[in-house]
Amino acid sequence: MGRELTVNETARLVGWAQPAVSKHLAVLRQVGLVSERRDGRYRHYSVNAAKLKPVRQWVIQFDQYWMNTLDQLDDYLGELQKGQENNEP
Repeated sequence: MGRELTVNETARLVGWAQPAVSKHLAVLRQVGLVSERRDGRYRHYSVNAAKLKPVRQWVIQFDQYWMNTLDQLDDYLGELQKGQENNEP
């Protein structure tokens, strides 16, 4: 488990309003992606990394595809730019 953050600390980090962060954290807690620890009137949240592992594995499969696609786009744009430079008087 990583560092715990309160709702207000999380809101400051992401630049969102506190009610929006609270709603998102409630959903993440319901599906087990974050855990909550209450300390008086404060709620401290931490990421449940074990639950995120399948999500990470699913996303990684697209990483190589997008890297190849972006490399091809970069090559194509470079060729277009060279063609424009060669056609300038």
